[in-house]
Amino acid sequence: LTVPELALLMAEFLHDVAASGSAGHFPGADWPHVYRGWPNTAYGMSKLGQIALTKIHARLLAPRGISVNCCCPGSVATRLNP
Repeated sequence: LTVPELALLMAEFLHDVAASGSAGHFPGADWPHVYRGWPNTAYGMSKLGQIALTKIHARLLAPRGISVNCCCPGSVATRLNP
């Protein structure tokens, strides 16, 4: 996987979600992103993209002795997210 390939995958997800209709409706198999096998979570896709990009950069930079890491913290309880 390369950076351009990852960017294309993320763009395809966004396109398919946008074509799925308005928010607030329960997703069904007829929604383009569900039909095409995408998960029904933008947060999960953003973390997938972050991890994939980290692995790509780690692979590219390893020969130069550079390590690459990322951190994907879980949910944090706040006033807005009890």
